[in-house]
Amino acid sequence: MELAGKFFPDIEFTSVLGQRDGYPAKPNPSILEEIIKMAGVEKSEILYVGDSGVDAATAYNAKVAFVGVLWGFRSRKELQDAGATQFAKNTDELYKLVVA
Repeated sequence: MELAGKFFPDIEFTSVLGQRDGYPAKPNPSILEEIIKMAGVEKSEILYVGDSGVDAATAYNAKVAFVGVLWGFRSRKELQDAGATQFAKNTDELYKLVVA
């Protein structure tokens, strides 16, 4: 949460969770579903943002919308091969997708 607050001070995060003991790793959607439950929102209100095919598969497995960011560690092709159909080249494009 500390880094999220530092880099996104105007955004209120419900939680920021990564891999933990006792939870299966992505693309299993368990951790994502835990956050959705904590937030008290519907899956239709979620946009999963990620930079890898594993992130895209996690979103697919959780049945939530996904946008692949192209400034991460993986290629557009990897994201597409995992089923991604929306992409953002930079934070301005991501913002437009979020508020649309």
